[in-house]
Amino acid sequence: SFKDPGFLPSESCQALTYLEPEPDESGSSAYLKAPRRYCSICQIIQPYRTKHCSACGKCCRKYDHHCVFLGVCIGQYNHGLFWWYLFCQATTLSFAVNELSDWFQNTNTDDFINIAITILILILAVLSVIYFIMVWMLLIFHTFLILTNQTGWELALGSKINYLKVFRVSLPPHQTNYSPFHKNVFLSFWQNC
Repeated sequence: SFKDPGFLPSESCQALTYLEPEPDESGSSAYLKAPRRYCSICQIIQPYRTKHCSACGKCCRKYDHHCVFLGVCIGQYNHGLFWWYLFCQATTLSFAVNELSDWFQNTNTDDFINIAITILILILAVLSVIYFIMVWMLLIFHTFLILTNQTGWELALGSKINYLKVFRVSLPPHQTNYSPFHKNVFLSFWQNC
């Protein structure tokens, strides 16, 4: 993807403060008692939901992950594009698996050439099914993340992220995985995709 994922310029160094940080997208400030993190590499105070990507060497807003297949961070400005990319991949693989299953139902394996082609297409079908399952699982996971306005980084390491720890202390035990950024599913999907 050629779209900037939300990299922060390293020259925008701010004074280290525990006071009024920026509000989140929904205007909620329930978690804003937590100090923001300082990135010693970029030498900036990171806004909430920002993480330094060691692969890119920059801090990325609303960091989700660094995609090794695309070679870019997935962040605030390209998470929706990443979801659409997964959606297109999943749809294409669905058609491919369907076409391969149709081919197997209508094939004739009476001669050697057809047997060789069948073996090659069988290998292709197995790989397609494996990719089909992986991409659909990734699409479902990122659909969940977008609908709940979370990132993979926050979901995986939420108990270690300062602003989420401060917010989750005030919640009942059955809601400890709740995100302070979640609004409603329609608004989250509209804003992220």
